Amino acid sequence: MPLNQRHGREKFYQRFLPFRGGKKHQPQDSYSLRCIPQVHGAVRDALEQAKRVLDIELNAVTDNPLVFPDKADAAHVEEQVISAGHFHGMPLALAMSYLKAAIPVLASISERRLNKLVDPATSDGLPPFLIGNEDGTESGHMIVQYTAAAIVNDLASRAMPAAVYSIPTSANAEDHVSMGANEARHVLAMASDLGKVLALELYTAAQALDLRRDMINAARALARRVDAEGFAGKVQGGPPPESPERSVFLQEVEALRAQLADAAEFRPGRAVAAAHAALRVRIPYLERDRALDGEVAAAVAMVADGSLLAAARRALAEG
Repeated sequence: MPLNQRHGREKFYQRFLPFRGGKKHQPQDSYSLRCIPQVHGAVRDALEQAKRVLDIELNAVTDNPLVFPDKADAAHVEEQVISAGHFHGMPLALAMSYLKAAIPVLASISERRLNKLVDPATSDGLPPFLIGNEDGTESGHMIVQYTAAAIVNDLASRAMPAAVYSIPTSANAEDHVSMGANEARHVLAMASDLGKVLALELYTAAQALDLRRDMINAARALARRVDAEGFAGKVQGGPPPESPERSVFLQEVEALRAQLADAAEFRPGRAVAAAHAALRVRIPYLERDRALDGEVAAAVAMVADGSLLAAARRALAEG
């Protein structure tokens, strides 16, 4: 899109708020969108660090005591049998602590993106809670966000490093221990709960994608059927016919109408489309309120078994 056209459309959005649910044009996206590379990348770094430490420690000597039978000329048995501390689990425990802190971070940013989709103040014109809700009786994906919020809170409350709280054992002979087993157990359980939050985001995003696709394609079809006056009737906040700004307004409406009329049918990228199609095989579009527990469980299972990710990867590989 030429720069002058983009600036003109942004000015139009700011003045007349078309197709945006009355929301003012924002110059910047929120951090949960703008900072995805930085946040997700930091979490990946934590995972890579844990993998690096695990690879090292799997090759480490951890026997206690260490026995050196070839040292036959040893003057003292302590030269053949050495009690060292190679078994100490602190390298693994601290790596797990790092990972434990990263898990709620990824869950939190996922829940924030989910919330943006269901909140009409931040969803750029999508219906509240992603459901046709003219009379306010439909809950849509409201409880999905509640569920994600509850899991994120629980993850955050469990993120305290166990490694920082050593409790001595064996009559203080073992007076500083790693608590690494607890740390690893926490990570295992928390990773499962993280998968649930990610599944809830994907489940909600599929509904939002269907709605956004239909909205844009409907606007495109309307733009091909009507003139500027007809299209202006769908724009919120436009000046009335007697206003001196009406002619400029209609020029801007016509520019937007022509741009939509010339646009290709809206569709997501290959990977997103493939993941969306895979999810829709098991979970239908939400027309009206229904029990969502089985669908949430299905979405969680598709994240856990990797089928959504596999569908996206196949689409990218096939090109």
